Amino acid sequence: MGNVPATPTGWRRRVLSSLLARPLLWRMLMRQGIDPAERWWRGSEGLMDRVVARCLGCGHTDACHAWLAHAPLRTPPPEFCRNRHTLMACRNLDRAVAPPGATPEPEPPVGEITKDPIVRQLMSADGVVPDKLHQALDSARRPRHTN
Repeated sequence: MGNVPATPTGWRRRVLSSLLARPLLWRMLMRQGIDPAERWWRGSEGLMDRVVARCLGCGHTDACHAWLAHAPLRTPPPEFCRNRHTLMACRNLDRAVAPPGATPEPEPPVGEITKDPIVRQLMSADGVVPDKLHQALDSARRPRHTN
């Protein structure tokens, strides 16, 4: 299968080597409070390969340098970053990045999620009716009284 190492250890070494070879990406991860050398991404080597590839193909190197020079820790990546959404999701994978006593970012409400066109298509394909889903969730949230 080409140059992809056959063992998980081989994948990890290759991904870490790729990250180290792209110092802007390493700095971006660290700015997000994510330590690329830690275990949070183990099992997601393919994801990290895509992150490295998107970074390598980015034409905003100067803007990235400038942003990294001034952005505070854990500031969401800039809009021009091709890995913006992935890096924000990675912060959720790495629970160690939250400062002590910090409240995790809340998940969006179900109503917001079900408005997404892709989610609607998946629900339709699975035969899920949004109104019935919302009714079931509302029913599950109500306290149950036992007699």
